[in-house]
Formats: sequence, structure tokens, C-alpha cells
Amino acid sequence: MIRCLASMRSRTLAVSVVLTGLAASSCLGGTAQAAEAWRHVFTLPEEAQRNEHVMIVSLSQGEVFPSVQAMARVDADTSRVIDIHAAGAGKVMAVHVTPGQPVKRGEALISYTDHSLHELQLQREQVDAALASARAGEAEATMLYRRGAALVGSAVSRGELERRRMVLEQQRGLVKAREADLATLEHRQTEEFTSVTERIVQDEASDLISPVDGVVQAVRTSVAADINAGDNLVTVVDLSRLWLSADLSPEDAAGLAPGGKARFRPASQEKGRVIEARITTVAGLADPATGLVRVVCTLDHPPSSLRPGMMLDAAFQTGEGTQGLRVPVAALQQIDGEDVVFVQQDVTHFMPVSVQVRARDDEQAIVSGALHDGDRLVGEGSFTLKSMALLSSMTAD
Repeated sequence: MIRCLASMRSRTLAVSVVLTGLAASSCLGGTAQAAEAWRHVFTLPEEAQRNEHVMIVSLSQGEVFPSVQAMARVDADTSRVIDIHAAGAGKVMAVHVTPGQPVKRGEALISYTDHSLHELQLQREQVDAALASARAGEAEATMLYRRGAALVGSAVSRGELERRRMVLEQQRGLVKAREADLATLEHRQTEEFTSVTERIVQDEASDLISPVDGVVQAVRTSVAADINAGDNLVTVVDLSRLWLSADLSPEDAAGLAPGGKARFRPASQEKGRVIEARITTVAGLADPATGLVRVVCTLDHPPSSLRPGMMLDAAFQTGEGTQGLRVPVAALQQIDGEDVVFVQQDVTHFMPVSVQVRARDDEQAIVSGALHDGDRLVGEGSFTLKSMALLSSMTAD
């Protein structure tokens, strides 16, 4: 009897173990089946592609660099910020520009009556009269000297002739002095009152003009205002070159050097226009106030959308790049912990393919997997296909 009971208990335990194993096998098989449910071709009609803004891109070889992310700002090149000063004292007659207004080289900014120019003209009249008098005296002295030379030894003594010669030399010196005074006034008129920032219109009327193509940054006077020589009246900024500046930690700046590449886009605009530039300078000293190192990129002929004071998202390339098959970051999706791209098989059919991401930046990634150069895959809009794949997995469960 005891042996019979022991035999029955052994059989019951064996059956329980077998049933448990079968249940576990069934559970694991269901999980594996659910995990593989999304690995098939998905159909997305053309109309749905348009509605979801699906973009198809071609796979190509490329290179992606590690980068340092930072906030950057647009600064005016300080060597091209031009303060325009009045050459003389006077009264403002007209202000032709307002801050923010684009101006061309030679365009009038401010018109004013230059009292200093009137004084200069009076001085010139005085010098002209003095020069005419000196030349008349020189002509008379020349005539007396020549007559004395002809009559020397008879009607004119040698002493008188020598005196007349000295008078002639004095008159010649006086003429040279008046000519020098006139040249000085002409130089003042052409250099002080006529320059790249000012021109004489007529008599006392003068215009302050822009020396470059640029934008008016500030106007510091008004109509009927009295001004003095040297007053800073207008500031014009030449925007043909801008500085893109960022402040980085010393650790991040250590991997940068002049000539390195940098990419910029408007702050918080992932789809904004990307601007590429080269690093011009990396500060040798950190700012004592912040402990940060300033990095400056110079951008020649920037797009008109860039204005001093704007903030940008910046990515500074560091280290060696990784080469391989390059895909847009927007093409990458994660399903069940795997990085996946959707390869286009024809106009409406797409196959998910698992890939390994070797390197990436904000826009591009280098991947490896069952892909080939020239394959067409989904860039923007790949999330729609990911949703279809996840729905397939849920249905399989």
C-alpha cells in the first residue's frame, strides 16, 4: 500500500513539471512571435504619405563628427561699426534716416549748415587777398630790381641794387607763405570737410554720408539741433561680415581650434536653415567673471535673416569623424529597443530594417546593417510607419 502511494505521488510530480514546462514554452513562444510581428512589409498609400508629410531620401556615404553643443549669438564685427562725426559746428537742417534703415554707400544721412565751413570760406577770401597783394609786391620788386640792374654804376649804386634784391627776396618769400596758407585751407576743405563720411553740397551746406553699404544702428540728433565739431551723430553697421560667438567651458573649448567647422541654426528651430562657418578664434584665456572661453566664427556675406543680437543653436565639430552609410536622424526610430529605418521597396511598400548607430549628430547618423548605398528610405514621417509597426505588435499579443 505504501509503495503504491509513493508511486502515485511520483507520477503526479512528473506531470506537474511537464505541464509547467509546456506553459513556459508557450509563453516564450508568444513573446518571440510578438517581437517579430513588426518585421514585415508595410503598405502606406500615396495619399497617406502626403497627409503625413513623408519624405523619401537616398542613402549615401558620408561622415559624421562628434560635436559640442552650445548657445551662440550674432554680433556685429566691431571693426565695421562706424560712428560718423560732424566735421564742423552748425545746425541740423534734415535727418534722412531712422534706426534699422538699410543705406547705400554715399547715401545722405544728415544735412546741416556748417558754420565752420563759412568761417573757412572767409579765411580763404582773406588769404586770396593777401596772396594777390604779395604777388603784386613781388611784381613791383622784380621790376625795380631789373631797372636797377640795368642802371647800376651810373644812376643806381651797387648798394641800392642789393637793397632792391633783398626786397625782391622778401616779396617772393611772402608769396610762398600766402600760397602755403591757401594750400592749408584747401587741404582742410578737401580732407576735413569732404571725406568718406561728409561732402560739401553748396557754400555752407554739408551732408553726412554713409561710407559703406549697411544698416543705421543709431541716430543721435534731430532737426534744428545745434552740433559741434566732432559730435557723434550717426552709427552705421556694415553687415557684410558678422561674428557668431559662443561661450564654452574650458573642457569643451580644449577640443576646438581655429579652422574647425561649426554649424548654426536659429535657436529652438530644428527645421531652421543651417549655416556653416569656420572657427576664427578660440580665446586663450577664460573670462574671469564667468569662467567660460569665447569662441568666434567669422561669417562673410551672411543671409539677410541674420541680425546682430539673435541667438543660435551651435554645434562645434571635435575629434575625428566616423565614415559610413549616412542617414537623417529623422529616419531613425526605436522599436523593441532596436534602431530601425524603413526602406522603400516600391511607391507604397516599406520594409523595417534594424541598424546599428555608430555615430550621430543633430541631423545625421552613421549606421551599419542590411543597407546599401543608394537605398531609398523614409526620412521625415518615419514615425507613421513606426506607429503601424507597434500596432502590429499589439495585435500579435
